Amino acid sequence: MAPYCFLVGAPLLFSLFYNLKSDSQINQQSNKKKNYNILIFFSGLFLLLSLRSAEVGIDLSAYKTYFNYFGAMSTEKVFGNYGYEMELGYKILNKITYVLGNKEFQFHLTVVAGICCASVATLYYKESENGVITILLFLTTTSIFDLMFSGIRQVIAIALAVPTFYLVKNKKILWFLLCVFLATLFHKSAFIMLLLYPAYHIKLKPLHAATLLAPAAFLIYLLRNQLFELLLPLAGEEYVDKYGEVQNTGAITMIILIAMFVIFSFVVPDEGKMDDETIGLRNILSLSLILQIFATANFVAMRFNYYFLLFLPLTIPRIINRWQGDDKNSKLITNIVLILFFAAYYFYRAFSDVDPLEIYPYSFFWQ
Repeated sequence: MAPYCFLVGAPLLFSLFYNLKSDSQINQQSNKKKNYNILIFFSGLFLLLSLRSAEVGIDLSAYKTYFNYFGAMSTEKVFGNYGYEMELGYKILNKITYVLGNKEFQFHLTVVAGICCASVATLYYKESENGVITILLFLTTTSIFDLMFSGIRQVIAIALAVPTFYLVKNKKILWFLLCVFLATLFHKSAFIMLLLYPAYHIKLKPLHAATLLAPAAFLIYLLRNQLFELLLPLAGEEYVDKYGEVQNTGAITMIILIAMFVIFSFVVPDEGKMDDETIGLRNILSLSLILQIFATANFVAMRFNYYFLLFLPLTIPRIINRWQGDDKNSKLITNIVLILFFAAYYFYRAFSDVDPLEIYPYSFFWQ
């Protein structure tokens, strides 16, 4: 567990000393602190992802089989429909890394780690207004951290949600559609990112949240099983075959947490201080609540929600920084409570037996 402790502890300790120093010395010319803690965290995460053994991550042994299979396949067959059913983009990536990496699966893991860490780190470094809270929410509330050690295809698709977000933000609709299509070449579930565009640009106000969003969320929860069976065919026949059965997943805790964040994001901020990006992120958070409700009917719904939960760690710090009035004590106390709670929760979960993707304990590939 030492690598994980260092991964989380290093940026937190850096933040403590950096904030103490910057308050008195560094940022006299600028009020905005640099998110060096995010760079430290994702640099460490890149190393752990690159150097992990095939035993870290429940799906990694299968991905090693795919790597050797598609890597040894002729280029003509890679572009054809041969062998394992797999998205074309991921088959091509396997072929490229197989050739460039001299058939070493570790090189493939390093390339994937570089793509994913660089993408998410860039987003969080540029957009986060509190690096510590962003890191801790990423670790505990999105499930993407765990997925990075196991679900290679989908984490590449999730990484492509970052350029997709900026294309949505800048209203580049044709490039947005192209980027979503590219993401589906790595994981078919990425088509759900089409919802990012309308979700981001809707002007959802607190009144709308109270009169429309809350009743809709409650109604969807009551009818979640029936709606899931109705909507799943839109994802394709493959998803119907694999996930067509409604299940009682018991994923209620995450719904409560996201619902609390949604309520917080509409009640706390001064709407006059809410810029377009913060409103857009709050809208995405609201959409993630709706998608999370379906996760109680079937775990596959969580796969669709990853693309939206990626932005939750950016939303909450921005909401806190737009607190109504000038109550600095409330903002400070909220930040401290969130940091202490989610840091404790991460280590509690890491040292518990709850590890569905089997990423604990960590082991290096040479061990």
